[in-house]
Amino acid sequence: MSEFDPPNILIALQKLELAKLEGIYDLFITELNYSPLESEENEQIPFDTWDLLDYDKTQLKNHIIDLRIIAGHQKFLIFMCQLDRFTKSLERKIGKKLLEDYSFCLIIFTTKEMNDWHLVNIRWDEDTKKRNYFRRLVIENFDNLHIANERLGMISLVNAKGEIRNPSVSDLMHIHDVAFDVGIIDDNFKVEFNRFFTIIKNNLLEQGKINENTAKDLTQLENVKSFSNNEYSFLNIYFCC
Repeated sequence: MSEFDPPNILIALQKLELAKLEGIYDLFITELNYSPLESEENEQIPFDTWDLLDYDKTQLKNHIIDLRIIAGHQKFLIFMCQLDRFTKSLERKIGKKLLEDYSFCLIIFTTKEMNDWHLVNIRWDEDTKKRNYFRRLVIENFDNLHIANERLGMISLVNAKGEIRNPSVSDLMHIHDVAFDVGIIDDNFKVEFNRFFTIIKNNLLEQGKINENTAKDLTQLENVKSFSNNEYSFLNIYFCC
């Protein structure tokens, strides 16, 4: 990508549904501007030689189909691990093992079919043993890619103006930690929800379907469950497909 081409992450995400492995390379290298490895020989991670307890080694061999580095930036590496099925416990074991040799990383988990993707960030701590906070960005519904598009835009090495970013590896790790912060995602959702609901509230008030007291009550996020009540069933049209 040249420095004059802003990333088109959303289109790359939509292509991922059909492009599979090629699509994940395209997303991170072409759109997000991470660097490919200089040699394909260095891509594969020999997980079968890991020093593990016999039980864990057998489990990994039984469940890992492929483990490779797909891209990177300086010492920050992006791994893709293909599993026979998703399990959080297995993702954690693999993540913790990779941290022993690679301190700065993002791990992408997928299955044999490559229909769904788990992008896993392990929050930084100087003490590797304390790095137990795993955060996932799940891509499984290709009709709803808003959050994935937004969060991946935050870790892109090309900004919306097409300007190339060159952060240090520690700064990039921090950028990833912020992008995968679930609390920030939740806060943003609340802001967007309240903005959207205010529009709906004003519209319903104008139509005379609710009064001021009802509008004030329903605007509270914690009262969304009230939508299921018969009294407010007309609100479902705004929130249900």
